[in-house]
Amino acid sequence: MALYKNPIYGFCILLSLQLLTLPTKAASVAIESLTNPKLSQDIPEPVGPGTPDRSVPGGTFVRFEPPANVPGFFGPPSNIAPRPQPPSNSAPTPALPPLEHRCQPATLLLPFGNIGLTASEYPTFFVGVTRYAKNGTFILYDEAGQQIYETSIPLNENLGLFAINLPKTAPGLEIDKNYRWSFTLLHSETKQPTAEGWIRRIEIDSNLQAKLNQSTPLERAALYAQNGIWFDTLSTLAQMQGEEPKNTIFVNEWQALLKSQGLEQVAQMPLN
Repeated sequence: MALYKNPIYGFCILLSLQLLTLPTKAASVAIESLTNPKLSQDIPEPVGPGTPDRSVPGGTFVRFEPPANVPGFFGPPSNIAPRPQPPSNSAPTPALPPLEHRCQPATLLLPFGNIGLTASEYPTFFVGVTRYAKNGTFILYDEAGQQIYETSIPLNENLGLFAINLPKTAPGLEIDKNYRWSFTLLHSETKQPTAEGWIRRIEIDSNLQAKLNQSTPLERAALYAQNGIWFDTLSTLAQMQGEEPKNTIFVNEWQALLKSQGLEQVAQMPLN
């Protein structure tokens, strides 16, 4: 068959002639669109106010940014081998005695610094249980070290991540105050080492609140994370997984968030 009678060859000739009739800039855009499709064509991005964009295919959407200029927020404890920590432009300001939240039986889900922020008066706490036990004990203390709430958590010899909701019958967290919380495993009346950490309640400004009110759950988690509000980020992602347990996007965001704060040990454990 003659080359000029080949339909594919004829199509290519026609396309070339059409591109030659376009202005130079328009022709380059047309060629680029044929060879390099936009990222959004392959990975749809959540759309909403104040949410970050993915920079690479497969990148995470919920990225935690440590809060800046928050009184009482400190770095890793000095008496243990520190976890890798992102660089900070400002030096931490120790205001509370650092407590290590990791121990072999149980791990408190906290970011670097062992203290997390919340905007909730009655937040949800998360613990990773890596040793079999019948029950666990959760205790909340105020800044002065006075116990203000205690409850027993039935574990039933299950391993995984457990959510502990502070009930409305307990004293609510006050704004701009630090609280210490602990979790102890109980097995055959024998107490295991206690894991301890801190939580601080802050007030959200009106601009951020407006964005939160207009956002989807995934966007809301991203906004909380962007502003360093750890506990609300976890609670939002956990609720999303509870509603759609087979949604791999939610699972991946949860695991990536925990791993970003050195919590690889419990990142892939199931939520009970």
